[in-house]
This record gives sequence, C-alpha cells and structure tokens, in this order.
Amino acid sequence: MNVTGAAANLNQATKELLLAWQEAGNYWRDQKRAQFEHDYLEQLPHDVSRTVVVIKELAAVLDRVRKDCE
Repeated sequence: MNVTGAAANLNQATKELLLAWQEAGNYWRDQKRAQFEHDYLEQLPHDVSRTVVVIKELAAVLDRVRKDCE
C-alpha cells in the first residue's frame, strides 16, 4: 500500500466509525456516552483531516526522494 492509499483508508475508516457511532446513539444515551464523544470523537474529523494533509505532504517528499535516488 502506498502513502496515498493509507490516507484514503484513514478517511474511510473514520467515516465508518462515525456512522457506527451514530447508530450506537440509538441505544446508548447516557452521560458516559456524551463524555466519550466529547473526549474522543468530537475532534476526530478535524484531526483526521489534518493528518491526511500531512500524509499527502509526506507522499510528495517521498516521491522527490525516489526521483533523486534514481
């Protein structure tokens, strides 16, 4: 798997996680759920977006390194 593929996988896994979390909300509606969401999930989409940007930058650097080594 290449670096760009890893970024795509990360985006897809995040989407699937958030969909599953929404479904869990139909059954789990207490303070612990709200706290878990606050502690771990609220910031997740933003963090993943930032991570994908960095992964793409890393892919560009690796491409330059490969070209320089040829």
